[in-house]
Amino acid sequence: MERVHLDREHHNFDLYADLHFRESTYETCRHFSKSIEEFLEMFANTLLWMGCLMQLEIHGRGARLQLAEESPAPPTTSSP
Repeated sequence: MERVHLDREHHNFDLYADLHFRESTYETCRHFSKSIEEFLEMFANTLLWMGCLMQLEIHGRGARLQLAEESPAPPTTSSP
């Protein structure tokens, strides 16, 4: 694969996209925009969960959750 050097004076993104991704510039930009959108969505969800868990920690202080043992089911009888 041929190396393409992109300097500040000359940006040939069409050639770069074709050589590295075998796609058009449009498809390459579309792919990376989807990747950025997914990253931002995951980051926002992380912040939302952090906020919810912090509120739960603040307001749920001292709350107790007691789990009872499950009693065994009574045996069933079959009728003839």
